[in-house]
Amino acid sequence: MKDENKLDKTLQDIEIEELLDSVKNGKVSSFQNPLQAENSPVIKKPEEHIEEKENNNDEAPVSKKKEKSVKTGGFAKKIRALPKSAVIAFLAVVLFVVAAIVTLSVVHHSRTAYLKPYESTYGIEFPKGIAEEFCDEYGRNQNLEGRLTITDTDSEIMVSNSIEVIIPHADIGTELLSQQQFKSIHLDKKYADLESAFADSTKFTGLTQEVKFTDIYGNTSVYQVLGAYYVTTRPQDDKDYLFMYNLYGDLTEDSFDDYKDRINSRLLYRTGYNLSYFDKFLTLSVESDFMTGFRFVVLCRQVEDGFSPFTEVEVNKKVHYPQVWYDVNKKENPYRFAAKWYPEIYTDAEHKTVMSLK
Repeated sequence: MKDENKLDKTLQDIEIEELLDSVKNGKVSSFQNPLQAENSPVIKKPEEHIEEKENNNDEAPVSKKKEKSVKTGGFAKKIRALPKSAVIAFLAVVLFVVAAIVTLSVVHHSRTAYLKPYESTYGIEFPKGIAEEFCDEYGRNQNLEGRLTITDTDSEIMVSNSIEVIIPHADIGTELLSQQQFKSIHLDKKYADLESAFADSTKFTGLTQEVKFTDIYGNTSVYQVLGAYYVTTRPQDDKDYLFMYNLYGDLTEDSFDDYKDRINSRLLYRTGYNLSYFDKFLTLSVESDFMTGFRFVVLCRQVEDGFSPFTEVEVNKKVHYPQVWYDVNKKENPYRFAAKWYPEIYTDAEHKTVMSLK
């Protein structure tokens, strides 16, 4: 009896408007209403109670104030008529939904609250999930993609996307935030002197050979340097041909096999690692004084943390340089009859459509 009195008091404290609003707003729509349970008594709508009152000639019309009282009292009365277990279940559902909404609101606020000061300072909307360490830089440059770390040159470089014309940036076609098989970053020597670090094979074996890229969301990819080579950026230096060092996207398997042959001939030294079609690569390039119009290119492969540096390499005694190098040094080009290679990449995620890059 004591428990029933407590239950009655709880039900009387419930405001019908709040419950109806909850139902109308869909907050409890996914749960079965115990008022409509199979064995529960049929409950008339609040309007039906009012109509019954109005049809009774012995009673005075019900005022609006009284109408609210009738509705509330009728609702509570009907709930009290239900089995105690059904009432408790219904209240539990309502409390669960309210708690879930409050929890989601708190979680969302905690995940985005750190952005408020930056959005106020820079007057822009920040990407959801951006790491706070990049917020100031992103506030100044909305083309920011992340940070490139080259351990052996003590370089930490902020990298923009290919739309940005400033150095450094992702080469055209490269999507640094994607899972492309090949990505390429265009640098300047003032940011990282790659040539001094990776051109000499003897020096290379004493380096960490580690390169990292951390995107603006805080995800870090680790790469190991596999080698380096020279290219020209002027077609006239190599019989109207430019070797595509700044690859992007996913190559076809046949095109990748051709790439392996050509890259092995161009590398200044070889580590012995056999490039796999399932590897993911990153190329870094800087301008070079080796010859006018040349760039120095470093080829890297994505690896897991804790990789072992290459300690033994083989010097390439027959490097494939652009034709101008042989002309200047008055040497015969052993690759003068080699076919010009143009990459073939997939243009769709399903790898069904192919495009040639010329």
